[in-house]
Amino acid sequence: MPKTIALDANLLILLVVGLANPDYVRAHKRLRKYGMEDFTLLRNLISVSAGVIVTPNVLSEASNLSSQIKDPEKTHIAMAFRKWTENITEIYVQNTDASSRKEFLRIGLSDCSLLEVGNQNIAILSDDLGLCLAAQHAGYESINFTHQREGLNLV
Repeated sequence: MPKTIALDANLLILLVVGLANPDYVRAHKRLRKYGMEDFTLLRNLISVSAGVIVTPNVLSEASNLSSQIKDPEKTHIAMAFRKWTENITEIYVQNTDASSRKEFLRIGLSDCSLLEVGNQNIAILSDDLGLCLAAQHAGYESINFTHQREGLNLV
């Protein structure tokens, strides 16, 4: 049975920038390590999931970081971001809950908000090894996007 996945900010940026225009993936300074094949892989992983959720913390971080490009790309990305958020499920996490996690000092507020939803039978999809390890250590399911890229498919 497919699981719902929670996206981290980096992958959300990759998704939204690619949705705006796949050619922007290589042009965006936050996405230099990614290519078109990564955008395609991310879309494929999402398509076989039960759905995608995000936290407001992740949305804010991704929105701010995705705008670090010149116009007209910046405007196209903002429009794609706005359209994508119209049908997405957000799970609110109290900042006091996220920041009181022991992992907070290492991985920060946005990632800790994802750990908070990880205990709801939601898999965390991230390319951040620190977040993936923290999720696994907490007993939550995480999918390391880097492993997926390399064909390791370790879940």
